[in-house]
Formats: sequence, structure tokens, C-alpha cells
Amino acid sequence: MSAIIIGRKEEKKLLKKRLGSKEAEFIALYGRRRVGKTFLINHVLEDENARSIEITGLKNGTLKKQLDIFIRAFEKAFKPEFPIATPKSWMNAFDMLTKAIGRLPKNKPFVIFLDELPWLATPKSGLLEALDHFWNTEWVNRAHIKLLVCGSAASWILENIVNATGGLHNRLTASIRLRPFTIDEAAEFLAHRSLKINRAQVLDLYLVMGGIPFYLKAVEKGLSAAQNIDQLCFTANGLLYEEFDRLYSSLFKNSEASIKIIRQIAKSPHGIDQATLEEELAEASSGGTLTSRLGELEAAGFVISFVPYGHAKKGIYYRIIDEYTLFYLRWIEPVANRIKLASSQANFWQSKCLTATWKSWVGNAFEAFCYKHIDLIAAALKISTGFTVGTWRFIPKTKGQKGTQIDLLLDRDDGVITIFEIKYSQSPYRITKQYATELGDKIDIFREQLGIKKEIHLAIISSCGLVQNEYVEQLVTNELTLEDIISTLQLFGE
Repeated sequence: MSAIIIGRKEEKKLLKKRLGSKEAEFIALYGRRRVGKTFLINHVLEDENARSIEITGLKNGTLKKQLDIFIRAFEKAFKPEFPIATPKSWMNAFDMLTKAIGRLPKNKPFVIFLDELPWLATPKSGLLEALDHFWNTEWVNRAHIKLLVCGSAASWILENIVNATGGLHNRLTASIRLRPFTIDEAAEFLAHRSLKINRAQVLDLYLVMGGIPFYLKAVEKGLSAAQNIDQLCFTANGLLYEEFDRLYSSLFKNSEASIKIIRQIAKSPHGIDQATLEEELAEASSGGTLTSRLGELEAAGFVISFVPYGHAKKGIYYRIIDEYTLFYLRWIEPVANRIKLASSQANFWQSKCLTATWKSWVGNAFEAFCYKHIDLIAAALKISTGFTVGTWRFIPKTKGQKGTQIDLLLDRDDGVITIFEIKYSQSPYRITKQYATELGDKIDIFREQLGIKKEIHLAIISSCGLVQNEYVEQLVTNELTLEDIISTLQLFGE
């Protein structure tokens, strides 16, 4: 029996359906490093008892080394009686593979699994041309062949496979983007590993490492969230201490340029528009290169693009939503050299919790968390109609006007706009008289400046709930807590 897999229900269902079909299948699966792509595929292959060959690319490997990997995978899959020489090209390799598959029974599927395809396809290797040729002339005509390609470099997979314009154009039968765990899936994953931690501790871990299974797997039983963060992020041997450069170099061809863009976006926690990015980064006036790299960052799940509500003519804004990136740039990088010299920063994170700097950071991180979980939030509000996600900011034009900002809003198809206030706290949040006045002013300014005719609801998303008082009763239409968002809460103790 294969290991239990958390979440991934729709992805598993689709893969199993395609593997069991009566036609040849060409499937692309992509997602960032450490998100569990290979684990998912191998889990499904084992469940289906499918025969397969798995060829995994070597980062920065030469054509010769990639073909050496192919021959080792070939020998493992087909167990030839005598050693086989390494083929000279991918055309030779796929010809050898096609003949070997042809000698197998045709009543069971055979999966050709090309893992980390962007690494296999070295420059001038001819792999994509060979793949094009054999898919279109041989494999597509054999119903039992299932070609499955996978890669961490999402932009490469999208450009060369999913949206290919050459011979592989429109050849895919399915494509799957594997995303990080949502907070409820991360909670279930930790519970399955027998970690007895409450929802607040789950959130604290999630705001550092996101829903990346490989990172969550490193959380140690018996330690608090803060102790685990100290151990993983602020020791020289910690998994996440030097992960940042490895992560970006594995995903982007020009990782230095991508990191430069990320650093600039990080300076504007609530988002920055592309025109400003072009100015700050001294990119070409056309913005072509910047647009392409922003697209790569969004495809990989590091940033989200949005148009502020009512600002359609002012272009697209970007903000970082990758938890580890936000945490690394703000907390790990500034002390990285000290960690290298001292091997660790003893209890660093535990000493930073609850400082003013931490409170500012965690508030922004919790906002980014809510952006990523908007579907769960909408479900908790029982919103069944369509909606548009947005933010809004008003900068006064005259001395007598008040400025305001809305962190998150849903413009709903049922005649309602839900405005969210997002509050991270370690105890129930209290709405004071002063804050109640600010909230009332915010709603009034929003309605007046944009001429809003729809009904406006105010929803508060808080990590620990609200202190019930007259201001909550007067102003708040909906309250959402972490408990409402994590649907697997019954797995946890308090």
C-alpha cells in the first residue's frame, strides 16, 4: 500500500481517470519546488499498479549525463539481460523506449514519466523535438501509453508544453498545477504526523513556511511553533536557513533578476504597480522583460496580481503572497551572517515574538494569508454567487479630506460588497470607540468616493475572534476566525 496522501483529491481523481482511459494521454503537472509533485505521481502509479519508467532530470547536467540517467531508468524498468550502451541522442533514446514498450502487453497502461523535464531538456539537446516527433508519430497511436511530464519551473512548462506554439501545440490531454497546501490541509498534514498543536500554532508555522509539505514535514514533535521556527530558520543547519537561493535558482533561469524584482515588491507590503516597478528597477520602457518575469513569479505562486477596486485605468498591482519569501527577507536574511559565524541565534525567534516589529510584520503576513485563502473565506461566509476580489485606497487630494485603505473586499454578484478588516492577535480583538469611528468613516469614504449603490457589509477576519461589545453589534455584519477557515479543526486540541 502506498503512503497516505493529504488533500490532492481532485488531482488524484484526474490522474487516475487519465491513466485508466482507452486513449493515449499526454499530461503536464507543474508546481514549485518541494510542493509534492513527484510524491503525488508515484502515489497514484502505485495505487493503480501501473508499469512505468521514471526519468528524472539532473539540474545543470550535460546531455551525456541526462542520457546516462535515461539508460539507468531504462534498465530499472525493463531489466534487459545484457548491459545497454548509453544512446547518443534523445531520438535514439525514445526509439529504444518505443521498441521496448512495443514488446509489452497492451492491455495495461504504461506510463512514461519525465520528471523535472526543464532540467532534462538541456540547451540544444533536441529533447523537445524528439518528444514532439515520438508523441505525434508513435505514442499518440498507442492507447496504453500515458506520457506524464513534470517540472518545478512553472514558466518553462507553461511556455514549452502547456502553451507551446510548435509541434507540441495543443497536444496535451490534461494539465495540472499543484499548489501548496491550504491552511486546513496543512493542519491535517501535521495532525497525521501526530503533532498535537492547536490552530494558533498551526497558523504561526504556516505564516513562516506556507503549505509546502517538505517544510511542514520538518516540524518536530514536542516543540512549540516558535521553537521549531528557531530550529529550522535560525541555525546554520536549519532546513530553511539557506533555502531561499536554492528555491529561486531551481525555478528561474535568471534567478538574480527574479530576486531583484521580489525584493522591490517586498518594500510595498500592500502592493506596487508595474509602472513604479519599471521605474525602480530601471527596466526597458516597454516593460516586456519585466512583464515576462512577473508572469513567471505569479505562475510559480510567489506573487499575486490585482487591480485595485475602481482603479482599472491605473494598471496591475503586485504583492508577495509566498510566506517563506516574506519571512526570509524580513527575518532570516538580516541575521544570516551572524548565524553563519555563530551556528545559531539562540532563541532568536522566541525573543522577537510580540515585539512591535513582529506585530507589524505578522499583520501583513496574515493579510497575505487571507488573500491566498479567499475561497475558504467566501465559503465560510456562505457566498454562493460569483465575486471579484480587490483592495482600495484613497489618498486625500485636499487638506480637509481623510485618507483610508481597505485591505480586502469582495464585490459580489448578489448586490453586496463585503469589506474586510484583517486582524492578527493572540487574544480576542477588541474594537474600541476610536477604531469603531475609523471603521464607520472608512465605509462612508468608500461609498462617497466611488458612488457605491450596493449594500456594504463589514466583515472582520481575526485570528482569535472578537470581544463582543456594542461596536461589534453596530458595525460588524460577519465575524470570521481561524476556526471558521480551518475546516479540519476537530483534529486538534486546544
